[in-house]
Amino acid sequence: MDFIFEALIGALLQAAIQCLLERLVPRNNFTEFFLGKLLPNRGNNKILFDNLKSALKLLEKALSDDAVEKQLTSQTNREWVERLTDAVNQTADLLDEIYSQVLAESQPIGESALHTIIQKSKGELEKMTKSLEDIAKLKDVHGSKESSSKKKSSRLESTSLVDESEVYGRDDDKKKIRNFLVEDKKKIQNFLVEQAHQRNRKDIPVIAIIGMAGIGKTTLAQLLFNDFDVKSKFGRRAWVHVSEDMDVWKVTKTLYEKVTDQTSDIQNLDTLQNKLFDKLQNEQNEPFLFVFDDVWNEHHHTWVELQKVLKSGAPESRIIVTTRSQEVASTMRANETHHLRPLNDKDCWLLFAKQAFGSPHTDPPPKLKPIAQDIVKKCGGFPLVARELGSLLYSKVDVEEWENILNDNLFDLSSNKIDILAWFRLSFNNLSSPFLKQCFAYCSIIPKGQPFDKEKLILLWMAQGFLLQLKAGRTMEEVGIKYFQELLTNSFFQRASDDDKSLFEMHDIINELAQFASTIQSCLVEKGKSPNISEKTRHVSYVCDGRDNEADLVDVLRKAEFLSTFLPSSLFSSCIRSSYIGTEVIKELKKQKRLRVLSLCYQNAKLPNEFGILPLLRYLDLSNSEIVELPETISKLYTLQTLILSHCMKLKKLPEKMADLIYLSHLDLTGTEALEKMPPAFGKLKNLRILTDFVVGYHLEASRELFNHPKASSIEELGKLSLLHGKLSILKLQNVRDDEDTEKAKLNEKKDVKEMEFKWNSNGQRDKEEVLEKLRPHEDIEKLSIAGFGGTRLPNWLGDLSFSKMVLLRLSDCRNCSFLPSLRQLSSLQRLHVTDMPNCEKWLSSPVTGGGYLSLPVSLQTLTIINCDKLTPQTTWGLRNLTSLTDLRIDCAYENVSIFPPDGLLPASLSHLQIVNFKVLKTLNLDGLRELDALKSLLINCKQLEILSGGILPDSLSHLNITGRPSLTHNCQGKYWNKISHIHVKIINGIDLP
Repeated sequence: MDFIFEALIGALLQAAIQCLLERLVPRNNFTEFFLGKLLPNRGNNKILFDNLKSALKLLEKALSDDAVEKQLTSQTNREWVERLTDAVNQTADLLDEIYSQVLAESQPIGESALHTIIQKSKGELEKMTKSLEDIAKLKDVHGSKESSSKKKSSRLESTSLVDESEVYGRDDDKKKIRNFLVEDKKKIQNFLVEQAHQRNRKDIPVIAIIGMAGIGKTTLAQLLFNDFDVKSKFGRRAWVHVSEDMDVWKVTKTLYEKVTDQTSDIQNLDTLQNKLFDKLQNEQNEPFLFVFDDVWNEHHHTWVELQKVLKSGAPESRIIVTTRSQEVASTMRANETHHLRPLNDKDCWLLFAKQAFGSPHTDPPPKLKPIAQDIVKKCGGFPLVARELGSLLYSKVDVEEWENILNDNLFDLSSNKIDILAWFRLSFNNLSSPFLKQCFAYCSIIPKGQPFDKEKLILLWMAQGFLLQLKAGRTMEEVGIKYFQELLTNSFFQRASDDDKSLFEMHDIINELAQFASTIQSCLVEKGKSPNISEKTRHVSYVCDGRDNEADLVDVLRKAEFLSTFLPSSLFSSCIRSSYIGTEVIKELKKQKRLRVLSLCYQNAKLPNEFGILPLLRYLDLSNSEIVELPETISKLYTLQTLILSHCMKLKKLPEKMADLIYLSHLDLTGTEALEKMPPAFGKLKNLRILTDFVVGYHLEASRELFNHPKASSIEELGKLSLLHGKLSILKLQNVRDDEDTEKAKLNEKKDVKEMEFKWNSNGQRDKEEVLEKLRPHEDIEKLSIAGFGGTRLPNWLGDLSFSKMVLLRLSDCRNCSFLPSLRQLSSLQRLHVTDMPNCEKWLSSPVTGGGYLSLPVSLQTLTIINCDKLTPQTTWGLRNLTSLTDLRIDCAYENVSIFPPDGLLPASLSHLQIVNFKVLKTLNLDGLRELDALKSLLINCKQLEILSGGILPDSLSHLNITGRPSLTHNCQGKYWNKISHIHVKIINGIDLP
């Protein structure tokens, strides 16, 4: 380990200590519990807390960056760091244990019970305080003996010079940005016009090059700065290395000396800025190019001060900014952002080979070539890493040396690798808070290349106590979202998929940085690899391979006495993958009394009662398990925040005393189809923010007499849960016996619940319309589903103008409804799905300004109608006027439609059309499709179809798939050929025509 590693550890220790200090402030729940009662020894107890805070503050001061980097390089002080780490973790455990005991005894709390807990814990707190004080004294002794060597610079100051012979794979990036600098006149003209509308502002166009440390941002800027065309256009060019501190005076001075070609001893910023302003203003025919390299400052006012001067330059001037942060680009109002990606394997090899073998085209020795290829993959496309590793291996021919480089953590290779770590450490240090550094280091439990879910990761951070509510009114989830966004904008995270907006990933090198920063406390257990486990290990994720690695996991649990996290690596992925663990592992887990996070997803074993005595547990994931009911002891996990039971298909019952989990904030019951009811007094869970499903039980006393059913929560309990947000499904609504209970649910007050589902299991029985009428959601609802409703009419509020934010509506299995209300006034509705409504015959319409009637809003983009066999499309629906409609699917067994579509029925905007299962459809009217000049795909599956009447299909159509009578195949190759021959893909009755 070196001074940089110690600095990383020091930063994480600072964060842990600050977390402890935050818990000891008077406003904190823990302190209020401990000191808020009028006990005889209250004064002494306060002194005890003050002593603990004093010891922690002393240690926090000792862990300043300067102290760490000057004093923590010897073996003695490394041992001091490890000892302090243990003590801080044990202090956190102790405070959590006391808090858990207080909660356990507060059902209800009594002074004598609380006093007993305090007296029992007092000795342990005194002992812990003494231990921390002793550690602080040791720091003073050892620290005074250490040399105060000058702090090493994290990074050399960059210059504009570049050796182009050592740059590979950046031609396309360079071309794109050069175009913005010297050729893209239209884009710049648009920019100037836009500025003209903004109070005559005249800012200089800015392009930001954004990317992770070591990805080559500076190199790309150097290539552009020295490009022949760029030098020809910009008479004045200046390069400024900004780095962490964007000092306005320093930057202004550098720019002034560059544009005047002389040094300056002016110390007054106002004088300096005015001279630079005048110089630039007097050279309107000579545009400048300024490069600000490695910018970190996100404060808008700093950039405003610079822009006051720079805007005096020629309009064709340009500014290039290189940064690791999207936020910096936004602050500097970049007109263009270029996200720099890693090199491909070929270019990365060329760069590595140039350094390792002296030439990019030198063929390495056969014994080294496969190792070299794997090392290049390890570089991950980072030019910095490829260059450094290549240089390190230059002239080395020993296979063992090469394999050591391949197998070691990138940041733990040797003292020769400090340059790599220094670059990435800068990113780590510039995270805005110590707590955020803890959050990042915790990501070390995510396996390389594994996508992870944003929401799950935030819940894990919350369970570990990293998301302190430092600002009043901000929830832990909101703090977590802020932290996640900062890691994303600073290139620690990146989106894993354009399709799934919830999935993210870390580049392998960033993952290695997280592992390096938390190497003492975190471990990933993989089959066939010897895990680095000790009693100091706090967080374990495991790659499970059935029963094959059960022995490894048992060994891990026996060695790691103070485990805080135990979960399968598959937890981070949305894909379903077995993470089964055996009974021996379950037995060992019961002994881990300091666990905060536990995942036992995909298990088929019954959950032991002992899991209810894991006093510190805050996150429990039992998803996809075969459990039928949870043990009642789960109700004693008083600190539990997150309980995930999604897709437990056999789960019938929740603990009767579940309402005792008063700190529960996230309850995921998605896909628990066998769940019969919610337990009694469910409204006591007032901290619930996420509740995916609420199952309405039989109505209290009357139902117990009639059905001999256990007591359950009625729908009115939802009215007591005022913090709910996200999605809420209310199931088994047929059990509502009194529509007044529905009104008490106060759904119209739940502003933050953006998606709701109302579902009945009526089996064809008639349901009360009054119940659905009083289920009116808040006007901010965005997605709504009504399923299984047995009433004859849908609610009057459904098409109300006030639901202006609704984008998705699903109506399904409402078998007794005879008509649909007009939805024309749902001005934001984009997707509408109507399915399984066999008795629905009519879609009401409402008048529109200028005359006529419409049933649907013009905002609609997707319309699906399935198994609504009496609901035939009519011109009164106004489909032709839906200029945003691109996807239409009608899958209904109409018995009165023999020709379709009528002329003028469908909108010209359609891209995709599906006509399926029309019972008696014989003729496809091509004239009804003639005006659909945006149509790309047409799918028809109607068994009686045999005629294509009218003209030819639209030229825009590229994919045609028709299934009808057997004669249609022959006719499409004969008399109908001219109607379809121009279409690229033509499939008739399963035959692909040429």
